[in-house]
Amino acid sequence: MSVTTNLIKAAVVQAEPVWFDIAGTVTKTCDLIKDAASKGAKIIAFPELWLPGYPTWICDGEVVMTRRKLKPFHIERTIFGDGHGPSLDNVALTSVGRVGQLSCGEHFDPLLNFNTFSQGEQIHCAAWPCVPAHSGGPEPYSMSDEVISQSSIDMMGTRQAPVFNIPGRGNARIFAPDGRQLTIELQATKEGMVVADLDLDQNLRWNTGLRSSLIRDRPYHWSAINVIFFKKPILTVDHVCGQASLSTKCAMIISLTFILAAFIAQSLSLQPPDISPSKEHSSKHLSNRTGHLSRLKPLSYVNTTRLQVAYYEDGSSDAQVVLLLHGWPYDIHSYTEVAPALVKQGYRVIVPYLRGNGPTTFLRTDTFRSGEQAALGYDIIELLDALKIKKAIFAGYDWGGRGACVAAALWPERCAGLVSVNSYLIQDLSKAWVPLDAKIEAGFWYFYYFLTPRGQAALAEHPKDIARVVWNKNSPEWNYTEADLDQAAETFVNPDYVSVVTHVYRHRLLYATGDPDYSDIEKALLKQPVISVPTVTLDGLADGNFPPTNGSSSAKYFSGPRVHHQVPGAGHNLPQEKPSAFVNAVLEVASLK
Repeated sequence: MSVTTNLIKAAVVQAEPVWFDIAGTVTKTCDLIKDAASKGAKIIAFPELWLPGYPTWICDGEVVMTRRKLKPFHIERTIFGDGHGPSLDNVALTSVGRVGQLSCGEHFDPLLNFNTFSQGEQIHCAAWPCVPAHSGGPEPYSMSDEVISQSSIDMMGTRQAPVFNIPGRGNARIFAPDGRQLTIELQATKEGMVVADLDLDQNLRWNTGLRSSLIRDRPYHWSAINVIFFKKPILTVDHVCGQASLSTKCAMIISLTFILAAFIAQSLSLQPPDISPSKEHSSKHLSNRTGHLSRLKPLSYVNTTRLQVAYYEDGSSDAQVVLLLHGWPYDIHSYTEVAPALVKQGYRVIVPYLRGNGPTTFLRTDTFRSGEQAALGYDIIELLDALKIKKAIFAGYDWGGRGACVAAALWPERCAGLVSVNSYLIQDLSKAWVPLDAKIEAGFWYFYYFLTPRGQAALAEHPKDIARVVWNKNSPEWNYTEADLDQAAETFVNPDYVSVVTHVYRHRLLYATGDPDYSDIEKALLKQPVISVPTVTLDGLADGNFPPTNGSSSAKYFSGPRVHHQVPGAGHNLPQEKPSAFVNAVLEVASLK
């Protein structure tokens, strides 16, 4: 039996708000959060409409997701209107995993459930009215008799009052992916909270089948087209075989989630909820027809042997693939202008989050959280395998450029061409202790900072501040905005971010061992393998991290066709700072023979 280490303690509240007293409810909320924290909980679920309006009471936290119920039910319709498209993005990446939410009858809609599953949900927060709570088990819970019967009408209290007449508190329960109830219910009229340990690895162990236990007929208002939201579908079908593709199957594998069920009567609100568009889909999220995307969405997910990789994809499925690889501390949005420009030129672009970044997560708790160059390179090959792509152009900078160089050197049959910022990026670890020029060493301050517990704590507590300093040093002429930095900072919210980032630099300085699984690859890299595929290399003339060259110093590492360009005004994050130069490099490498 394997040892479980990926445990998260969760709490679900069973309580009433302080009626008609927002300040009192805020105080009660804070007390409940403190109580849950004292019990070791890392996540807490509250009843539907627990706080009226937008949660402005979070003074030192971060709102990771807001959404509306798509269709109001019962007496709610006298107050609330229908939801809108961004509410379909109902799973948020948090420090405890991917947390999703649905309200009330939304749980019975099969398409809405599939949409939720496909976002890689691990923990589900369910808000319900005061109907009899499920007692646990894998079988579906049928409400058909109750819904159409007189006893159901009587039970719901519609004769006595316009709202449910069960006194106050309701039911709070937590269920495992296999349907087992993990908590002992409180009395329906008592306040409190239930707490349970969630083994997130169960999401992977329960992957042998998909049982849909929340399905119903849709003969009334749900049968109408309530929300039209244009997103790139993750479901692709082989029209010959009629089977779902690998990416779809992997999305279905993790569909069995923990359910934090707050079976609570809906509370009254003194003001309407905030219904402004979510951060993910503001008016700044432009169509790729404009030639610029403020955000690369939607994301798809695919499993390799070690990772669940989150990636953006666009372009025709039969077009030449370009793999766009980001660096640190940046993210996939380095390519918001590059990606649509390449699609317009007829390419298929895939932009993955690298290991330890953003929504890309490890599948197992016992996997080495390595950031070594061998891992970055082999991740590329495994991603191609998972997506059934035989060959692609590799293009990247920093971490992404290094991984691209590794993959191109060791697996040239998988690489149709290479675009690398700062030329040959494979590290020669035999010279790891050879000092560099003092000016260059000064720019690598974080290498040494992350060797210390103090530096590791700083990366965990202040990742955005560290990124700002690195950006300013790496790209002194880049006029980035605070919104650019905020967007990139979202990638730092990953349970393995600190482990992977610090291992990158600890391993590079030989202060940490590598993953034994990559030892053969690392041995091959010690020989500084030559890159034989067509290559275009770029140096930014304003790169504060890597002094620009004319390409001659690295020429010995390229045996195939190779062109080198210097890009005026470009810093270290070249594809975001000078996207046209990067696009031209991809087009050029495709023409090299």
